[in-house]
Amino acid sequence: MNQEKKSNRLAGVVEAGQGRGAEAGARTANLNVALAVQAGVVPGLYRCRVTVLGQEHQGLLYYGINSLSHEDCLEVHLLNFSGELHGQMIEVFIGDFMRPPVQFATVDELKEQIKKDLADAGK
Repeated sequence: MNQEKKSNRLAGVVEAGQGRGAEAGARTANLNVALAVQAGVVPGLYRCRVTVLGQEHQGLLYYGINSLSHEDCLEVHLLNFSGELHGQMIEVFIGDFMRPPVQFATVDELKEQIKKDLADAGK
């Protein structure tokens, strides 16, 4: 699979989501899916850097079908960040491709994969 993308940068305002990321083990900042489409992002999970409120954070970006809502999503999880992001403009610099999208049958399966992804993000 070709993981080449047209742009390695996305910028947008964080939108309200369903609030289910925390339930699965990782709060996420939801962005408009059109940003990924316009940038030519291949669905999957990526390492990323995120600038918000003048500070840079490491994170993970996921673009693809959300296992909980079964809808297309573009979401970013900031590592070691606990503030409120709704309504904030963020800039995301997309890094290494980590894995393709995977659909999970249960929330527990998703939680286990998130734990692995978070561990891999630090490598």
